[in-house]
Amino acid sequence: MSRFPSPTLADRIDDRIQELEDGFVRLGDEDTPFTLREGGESLEQAQQLHCEREEAERERDAESNEPVTRSVSEWRADMVGLDFPSVDTVPLDEQRHRANQVADLAIDENFVERIDRDVAFQNETVRGKYWRGVELIEVGTDPDDFPGFQAGVVLTHEVGHAFYDSWSPDSGIEEYPRLFRTTDEKEQAQMLSERLHGPMIETDGPFVDYREGSDEELAAAVLHESLSRWQLSESRRMQSAGWRKPLVISLISCFESSIHQWRYFPMGSQCVPVSRKMRQMFG
Repeated sequence: MSRFPSPTLADRIDDRIQELEDGFVRLGDEDTPFTLREGGESLEQAQQLHCEREEAERERDAESNEPVTRSVSEWRADMVGLDFPSVDTVPLDEQRHRANQVADLAIDENFVERIDRDVAFQNETVRGKYWRGVELIEVGTDPDDFPGFQAGVVLTHEVGHAFYDSWSPDSGIEEYPRLFRTTDEKEQAQMLSERLHGPMIETDGPFVDYREGSDEELAAAVLHESLSRWQLSESRRMQSAGWRKPLVISLISCFESSIHQWRYFPMGSQCVPVSRKMRQMFG
């Protein structure tokens, strides 16, 4: 069983929360769509400006996350290339919708047996669990939490464990190759994980951050970024055609190429064709 977040991270989150002068509250030192919440007068100004845009432009802008800025003037000068937190970033409802689509796919394709939502965990710091062997996912989140700990991200994270368990259960064990082949790949995966869940935890005690040295935990973060691109480029077209198996191939292709091609930025990049090995496994 894996739990999210780990006790090491959960017990130290409060130490990394900062109340900023403009009313935002941030987890860690970096502004990302997932580590900022609340907001003050500047947020209200940005929301008003956003409402004045054409509806089609607003909808198109909210389909993907761009680099964020908390400066209204800077954002107003480049609304396409920048996002203002909680204004034109991908809405939480859309994140949850995308996660549910892939979760349903994981069940249809027998990666996951069951998903229980709105679970009241005994430990209030737990947001999600994946139970190996029974292929059960449990999710229980707080709507007032940071976006990186909300239902959509947490569900995607746990589905990532299921994909990883089915795809590469022996990665990093004894003679089996690791999922992340180079130090650079692992460092970039860590950057993506920190973008979602805040900085890595450094401690002198017996426990280290659950993401440190773990291919599986970092792969779950990678899946979230893969999912964002996959949904936009493939999901609607394939679902309208009634295809199921190609959805698995397409998603795993993005997952694989995200790990080994590292095309996260810009978000509009395309996935490479799925490998022969993956086609044999999922085709």
